[in-house]
Amino acid sequence: MNTSGKAGLLITLVLALLLAACGGGSTSSGSSRFLVTASASNGGSITPQEITVDRGSSTTFTLSADLGYQLTSVSGCNGTLQGHSYTTGLISEVCSVSAEFTLQELAAPHNVEALAGESRVQVQWDEVAGAEQYSVFYGTNAGIDINIAATYEGQLIGVTSPLWVEDLTQGTHYYFVIVAASGPAESPASVEVTAQTFGTVPRFAYVANEGDNTLSIYAVNASTGQLRSRGYVLTGSNPQNVTVDPSGRFAYVANFNSYDISAYKIDARTGALSPIGPAVAAGTNPRSVTVDPSGRFAYVANQGSNNIAAYRIDTRTGALEFVGDFVAAGISPWSVTVDPSGRFAYVLNFGSNTILAYTIDDSTGALTAVGSAVDTQSSPTSFAVDPLGRFAFVSSVGSNNVTTYIIDDSSGALTPGTTVADGFGPVSVAVDPSGRFVYVANSGSNNVSVYAMDQSNGALTPIISPVAAGSSPRSVTVDPSGKYAYVVNRFSNSVLAYRISATSGTLTPLANGFTVIGRVAPASIAVSRGAAEVSVRAGFAYVSNYNSDSISGYSVDASSGALTSVDTGVVACCMPRSVTVDPSGRFVYTANGLSNNVSTFTINASTGALGLIGSPVSAGSGPIAITVEPSGRFAYVANQGANTLSMYSVDDSTGALTLIDPDDGDVATDNNPFSIAVAPNGRFVYVANQGSDFVSVYSIDAASGALSPVMSAGDTGVSPFAIAVDPSGRFAYVANHGSDTVSVFSIDASTGALNSVGDPVVTGIDPYSVAVDPTGRFAFVANFGSNGVWVFTIDNNTGELSLSDTEFAGNAPIFVTADPSGRFVYAVNYSSNDVSIYTIDARAGALGLAGGPFVAGTGPTSITMTTIFE
Repeated sequence: MNTSGKAGLLITLVLALLLAACGGGSTSSGSSRFLVTASASNGGSITPQEITVDRGSSTTFTLSADLGYQLTSVSGCNGTLQGHSYTTGLISEVCSVSAEFTLQELAAPHNVEALAGESRVQVQWDEVAGAEQYSVFYGTNAGIDINIAATYEGQLIGVTSPLWVEDLTQGTHYYFVIVAASGPAESPASVEVTAQTFGTVPRFAYVANEGDNTLSIYAVNASTGQLRSRGYVLTGSNPQNVTVDPSGRFAYVANFNSYDISAYKIDARTGALSPIGPAVAAGTNPRSVTVDPSGRFAYVANQGSNNIAAYRIDTRTGALEFVGDFVAAGISPWSVTVDPSGRFAYVLNFGSNTILAYTIDDSTGALTAVGSAVDTQSSPTSFAVDPLGRFAFVSSVGSNNVTTYIIDDSSGALTPGTTVADGFGPVSVAVDPSGRFVYVANSGSNNVSVYAMDQSNGALTPIISPVAAGSSPRSVTVDPSGKYAYVVNRFSNSVLAYRISATSGTLTPLANGFTVIGRVAPASIAVSRGAAEVSVRAGFAYVSNYNSDSISGYSVDASSGALTSVDTGVVACCMPRSVTVDPSGRFVYTANGLSNNVSTFTINASTGALGLIGSPVSAGSGPIAITVEPSGRFAYVANQGANTLSMYSVDDSTGALTLIDPDDGDVATDNNPFSIAVAPNGRFVYVANQGSDFVSVYSIDAASGALSPVMSAGDTGVSPFAIAVDPSGRFAYVANHGSDTVSVFSIDASTGALNSVGDPVVTGIDPYSVAVDPTGRFAFVANFGSNGVWVFTIDNNTGELSLSDTEFAGNAPIFVTADPSGRFVYAVNYSSNDVSIYTIDARAGALGLAGGPFVAGTGPTSITMTTIFE
């Protein structure tokens, strides 16, 4: 036997067993351990990259995606994925695991909105799952493409929501898109949103009238400061304060006796108000309401319950949502003021003679008290902060002075500064936008104090002697441009307007339109802002043709005043003697003299065509004149044959008329009512009675529209055919057909009663119509018998007339009016069946023929125009 060969074989077998035990020979089907490898694509990693596994065992790999990437797939070795771990199946051979990573898919940001500020816009959006940061692209033109730099003007990278985009141009539309990002991964762009930064141009003014539960609306002439009445809306009981949000889109009113807040949406073009749902509950006796500078939160001082209510504002709708619980205040909190930064709120406590300071939570609007109460002088009523948030000013009606407080920029804490003696009964303080001047309304001395503000310590120095106001001024405000100041006077039912000197801060009453007669007991005024001034012009004109039973329709050229015929699409009925348009410009009404009724039409906003609404509504005998009062809620018809006025409510949606108190019937007038006019404030109706040489006066119930006679009325000349009220509501003018004169009356602001001003003024022959231009500077008289239009200048203080110009018209001018812009005058010529048009010299009121005449129907008797706001 060969023993050496047997030994070699034994050594070989032992080595083989040892190698097998150590994992050697892993490619053999008989191996007990196997190598498992792993690999990953770009964008992630897998660990470990290799591992040796016992036969019949499994192993686990950890997967990690780089920032901006996501795991798309992982496979190999019969494994399963759970979270970030991949566990293989039972290993029986060599195998590999492969992981694939791709760029993360991010959703586009949604619920994006832009909230305007004065020179900035706050952009906010909902968080996107997986996003680490965001980029904001913005520009002044729509259609931003994030891949084309020319389509946007700015880009902010690495930001989060909410974000203020700063240093923007005032009064400018900006467009924004948002992109979410995570490392190199980006989402698609969000929907594009837009916001217009606040302008400094005054547009509309709103006055809360505590005496009759209304809110008056005025358009502001940014060039002259004049206020022009645009009607009113109803509020809750005893409205004390009105505020407009910084964007000028919403208005809020604190109703003292109904314990609630009325909210309104502002029409951006017209200033008209629409209620935002029902009134929102407040505490007991809400005295004031204010909106923070971002327009996201509102705060109400509840005088009766000694607390503050905070609300979140839905920036899309303006609706208010109560935030948390009421916040304790002092005794009889009078107002809440938010500093310009929106970080601090201050509550003035009338009963405890203190100020409480609070910080504002930027996310929720919640208030947190800062320190202890700060003492004031006796009975503080108004708190105002300068535009930079450095100083505060408090008027104290009980001690007849104004105190300056220094504001700590970090904490908002107040430190008392100097105190100056003021007029009697200071109730309201306002600071101009430049931060140089302070104005105080003194209710007891019926004037306004004017101060210069020291820029280093906020101390006040009188500039001039107090300026005269009306009776019991309750509120003073400065418009956003800093050019005009407005004061509401509770006892004289008026709003006064002043021009502010840009250099000295002194107040000068406006040369024209200084005083506007408001409604009952005005208590507060707020002015909205925008990028451009309010501009008005005529849109369509309609002429009633008495003898051809028709309505002529025209489009009005804004530059020349020329009339271009449009097909009205209707045939009027039964000798339409008078035609009028409602204030919204949506409906036309005709008084039909032969059929004793009123027809209602809708206006096609594009073509001017008319659509008849239902059947005519009954009136009295011989309806000769019709008008719609400024709020657009009520219409009135003078019935010549019945010596009555018919009263109607107007359906806001359809324009349809419904008789008011049909069971009680119409309201009696004097003999042969011939013309009807409504005061611009919507409080009074005036009727010229041809047969009795007398003007009847009625007050209007703001809730129902019903009329009640006013005892004191006015005697006129012979056969008064027409009456007009000037835009300020202070004067009335009556054209006396029989005595060839115009009577002038002043109007009592409280009762509406008429008081004669001087002797009647001579006109041409047979004056048939009188009108006043929108500025209140000129009166125009159509003289039927002498075929001319006479122009008179109006004394702004007394209302007296002085002859300025005379111009020929067509044959038998029967009606005259000025267009809404105040640039043109239109005379309707009864016998020549046409309309004459004149330009108005803005300084002297002289008329210049502006082409035409323009053909009407047979026997035209009146003209009315829609107003276009631009």
